[in-house]
Amino acid sequence: MEFFTVDSLVHALLFGVQLLLLLFGLQRDPSVHLKTRLITGSFLLVVAFGILVEILQGSMGLGRAADPVDALSNSIGGVIGLALWFLFVRRFAASFRKTG
Repeated sequence: MEFFTVDSLVHALLFGVQLLLLLFGLQRDPSVHLKTRLITGSFLLVVAFGILVEILQGSMGLGRAADPVDALSNSIGGVIGLALWFLFVRRFAASFRKTG
């Protein structure tokens, strides 16, 4: 079982971007106050979705297998997205808010 593959990198990238897009969307909604609890919930939702996708992929009987390395890569992507949010995006969050 190899971990450092292009496939793992793609999984991490996709789920990191998914979390960032979710947080950007929430940030732009004027009725949502993006607090630590909502950010944590968003992260957990993305990680749960990544694990669920792998479980469903293995149980559908379409010739695909559940891969724990892919589930781990999805989760690592969520961690990377969360880190990017806190290190970079959050500092400039006011400029991303919808103004009109």
